[in-house]
Amino acid sequence: MIYLVCHSGYLNFGDELIAKTWINFLTNKFPLEEIWVDTCNPGVSAVAFKDYKNIKFTDTLWTASRNSINKGIDYILDLGFQNDGGVSFANGLELIKSARCVHMIGGGYMNSEFYFNYAIIAILAKLKKEAGFELFGTGLGLEPIDQSYERIIGEFFKVFSWIDVRDEKSYQRLIHWGLKSKASFSCDDVFLSPIPQSDEDRPGKLIISAQPGSNPFLVVSFLLKLIEHCPQAQNGIEFLTLDAISDHIIIDKVVSISRRTDIVVRDFNDLWKNGFQISSNDFVFSTRFHAHLVASMMGARGLCASVSVPYYDVKHLSLIEMGSGFDIIGMHDFTFSYDWNKKTETFHDHAQTARKTKLDIVDKVYGFMIESSINDNTIDNSTNLSV
Repeated sequence: MIYLVCHSGYLNFGDELIAKTWINFLTNKFPLEEIWVDTCNPGVSAVAFKDYKNIKFTDTLWTASRNSINKGIDYILDLGFQNDGGVSFANGLELIKSARCVHMIGGGYMNSEFYFNYAIIAILAKLKKEAGFELFGTGLGLEPIDQSYERIIGEFFKVFSWIDVRDEKSYQRLIHWGLKSKASFSCDDVFLSPIPQSDEDRPGKLIISAQPGSNPFLVVSFLLKLIEHCPQAQNGIEFLTLDAISDHIIIDKVVSISRRTDIVVRDFNDLWKNGFQISSNDFVFSTRFHAHLVASMMGARGLCASVSVPYYDVKHLSLIEMGSGFDIIGMHDFTFSYDWNKKTETFHDHAQTARKTKLDIVDKVYGFMIESSINDNTIDNSTNLSV
């Protein structure tokens, strides 16, 4: 049995896309293997992934996280959530101990911004010592880490078989903890998917993916000016709703204030079913990490901005340093004197290399398992990012 841990269940497109990437990949690579997925909201996840066989959902580890909210770090270190979890939590832990491997899939959920999630690696470290399953993580973003937590968190990761991270700062942190021999710096787990096909048969539009962050008034003001100045906006404007709640705080305000009547809003379900449908001719502005990533994979260029420092700075800069072709800006001081048709390489030009790197990580962490079916060359294209 494979036991996945992911930040799925809130219908945040990026988190769901990472989960879908691995569920697609593993159900094709190990079609006879039972897979349990520990998600934030297993009912929501079960509906989102209803068409998959041999997949079951639970929330044992995320229960530990929820029970640690507003508790001190000592509560986590003492495994206080285990004492407070009751019989159902204890039964969930027994299930985890029966796994062949526990795999923390990617995302930016394991850092000090969400310190209560450290409960997950605290209990996994304990269960690993008791049961001996393989324990590894891929595509993780560990930054930022509060200095008061650093030594403690490093001790938890020492019991992992392998830790793969998606940014340089996280990798340097692992080296600092003395874990270089079982650490890798590759890329986000979404690169495991084949490159999505872009729509080249239309003129470029302005594509926007934005959330409010700590200053929604700044974001709305910036977007209204962007619509005025970006030449691609003359061909149409499209908002991508990667989070149905927070993104609409921005979308609804911009649509109501703007004089444009041709703004298209694509909701979460549309994106989940039909994909981004981005052209390399489009200009993209994104505050969201995975909109930045997928747009670049489809050959588009654009701008990104952080709505939370340092959390989103680390994320966007990791993509820019990989060669996304985007520029990071400050929404408060951007002058709009910009080369809107600038030609640079994007992830579309070298995503295959990134995917090969990620596949090498897969071979390393899942090498102990006897592959029960197909090789990578016959992986179903349902893994494609367009779905």
